[in-house]
Amino acid sequence: MNYFKIITLFSFILFFANCNPKEEIAPENPCAGQEEVKADFVIEELIGDRWFEGDTIADYGNKVRFRALQKADSYMWILGLDTFYMQTVTKSSFPFGWLDAKLIVRRKPNEICFPADDGIDFSERKFYVWPVSNILFPEPIRFPPYPIYGTYRGYNLSNPNLEFNVTLYDTLWKYSNGDPAYVGLVNGIPYVTSKWNVLLNNNATLYDYCMGKISPLKLNINIDVARGNLLGNPVAPMIPVMNGYAYLDRKNLNKITIEYSYADTIPLGSSELKFKDTYIGTKIY
Repeated sequence: MNYFKIITLFSFILFFANCNPKEEIAPENPCAGQEEVKADFVIEELIGDRWFEGDTIADYGNKVRFRALQKADSYMWILGLDTFYMQTVTKSSFPFGWLDAKLIVRRKPNEICFPADDGIDFSERKFYVWPVSNILFPEPIRFPPYPIYGTYRGYNLSNPNLEFNVTLYDTLWKYSNGDPAYVGLVNGIPYVTSKWNVLLNNNATLYDYCMGKISPLKLNINIDVARGNLLGNPVAPMIPVMNGYAYLDRKNLNKITIEYSYADTIPLGSSELKFKDTYIGTKIY
């Protein structure tokens, strides 16, 4: 065996192995995840116990919050004639019509990553406060119905092949003096349980659900006690316990989503909710 050749070959391999450059590790980007100072914010309305983003709100006491999305050293909100100095402002009283929400934020800028950032940013957004809701006052309607009212054709996510209509409306009958009764109802949601097999058709009026907190584009459905009759209204003989939310798509106001849950049976004072589903519909009138 020629040990000289073996040693020479081994040395040759080691030489070329050591000549291969090592893989370099790129240095971390010091600006990764950093942001320029921005005065971005959202407007959200509290319906029931859930906050919904939007720019159209009700005027009759719903809480509305204006929330800056970025941490800053200081904030200045200008909401109508009021000025506030915190990251989130919550209000519940506005004049109706178009209003301006303005935000100015200040923060020490990252001059290395954003040399042009002066540490100050300003943004402004308009939001619309709907006039006095028809649902509250027994007098002739002065304003158009909220956009969420209407009849929708759609399906439950649990059974997309079965389509049916759901109607949201604020006036069901009139008093003896001719004034409309603003009650706020949801009609047409199927009610199928382990003990009852009731599936409402398009014209059914057996089950009507009271609306809770309501806004032009969204509402909270909240009825906790079953009753044999609703305010003397013969169209709603039974109301099962039901909770949920209905809201329009902000990009398509003809599309509605209704998330709801209801009791297994028509209860007598029970608030236990077992069945859950989601309705997706498109407005037909």
